[in-house]
Amino acid sequence: MKSERLLAITMMLLEQEQISAPQLAERFEVSVRTIYRDIDSLSQAGIPVVAFPGSKGGIRIMENYKIDQRFFTTSDLISLLTSLNSLSRHMNSKQTAYTIEKLKSLVPKKLEKEVALKTDQLIIDLSPWIQNGQAGASIELIQQSLDTQYALSIEYENRAGDYSKRAIEPYRLILKESSWYTQAFCLEKQEFRIFKLSRMKNIQSTNKPITQRTPPPVVFGRDTSGRTAFMTLSLEVDYSVKDQLAERFNDLEFIPQKEAGRYFVEFPYFIPDEFGYHLLLGFGTRCKCLAPDTIREELVTRLEAMLEFYK
Repeated sequence: MKSERLLAITMMLLEQEQISAPQLAERFEVSVRTIYRDIDSLSQAGIPVVAFPGSKGGIRIMENYKIDQRFFTTSDLISLLTSLNSLSRHMNSKQTAYTIEKLKSLVPKKLEKEVALKTDQLIIDLSPWIQNGQAGASIELIQQSLDTQYALSIEYENRAGDYSKRAIEPYRLILKESSWYTQAFCLEKQEFRIFKLSRMKNIQSTNKPITQRTPPPVVFGRDTSGRTAFMTLSLEVDYSVKDQLAERFNDLEFIPQKEAGRYFVEFPYFIPDEFGYHLLLGFGTRCKCLAPDTIREELVTRLEAMLEFYK
């Protein structure tokens, strides 16, 4: 951690003309005394760092000290900074912040405004509109486990709502669509599993070191082998549903109807299971299934059962 901090301090000093020790201490969450010890370490390593006393004083690197910038082009730096800035929105990682500072220091002074403008032209934020902070806390605990290489104890809720206590060894942190997962070795089941973070409760670190194993490739998606094949539905949808379907299935053709804001579409990706019916019913009156009749009848049956439930 100290070596990473020393490198990040060097990059910040290369980027800024001068910065005070208290500012560095606050930035890296250490004491001012630690910062001065870091400055001494940098000086002993041959980096010409100087400190000026007084209210207008601070720490700087001699002007003639430069870093070789040939490794990255301006386009490389823009791409890397855009990606890391988007990643930092989802992960509270000091390492990511350090890396961003390092890359910024490689931007030539005359190009700083251009790079900052282009980096800000693309923002990727997959977090939900309403957040409770739980996902962020879980992500941080998984990250700590990956860094420290200690197993975790968790309580896990399956799709049926049943809880079980597990001991897991995380190997990967995964973002799929807007949900976070971890691929981990389950010590109870003695196999690799993928756990959804929103279903994990009471996550605690243990003192049990992770046994090094080779995790299998991560496979997402719905396996329809051996099951009912996709069905094609004829749907009439409004603009909001059209927008949602077009985002997830970009090969659909929407035909405007006489009624304003309504569209006809052939939807070839329906599977008649709980997920499929939940999808259709979730659209409410914004989506009407026109065919086939078997699906329409099942939708009516489910709606009648729901109505009876609320009586």
